[in-house]
Amino acid sequence: MNLRDLLPQSIDSEYNQAVQLHKAGDVAHAEEHFRTVLKRKPNHVQTLLGLGSLLLEKGNTTEAKACMEKATGFIMNPPTLPGESLVGLAKARQKASRRSLLDDQFLS
Repeated sequence: MNLRDLLPQSIDSEYNQAVQLHKAGDVAHAEEHFRTVLKRKPNHVQTLLGLGSLLLEKGNTTEAKACMEKATGFIMNPPTLPGESLVGLAKARQKASRRSLLDDQFLS
């Protein structure tokens, strides 16, 4: 056994391996690799979409939908700063929206 066998794969190579396995029809191993990526990086959008697609093919529509919704949430409302939480971002957007509505009411 060499050192490479002991080190975890990079997230990108793990994801790419999952995609290749999925394309080759090895659904069980592809799912394992997708889930490994998500354990290390739960918000990896490409992996969420890949796993969602795989689960949909397997007929697991509930979990597939959850993966797809989580992925599209990040696509539609991405954090603007590294480390910024979605909750914090949503609150900031709500405040800005309220200020905008108040400005419209008083300036009209």
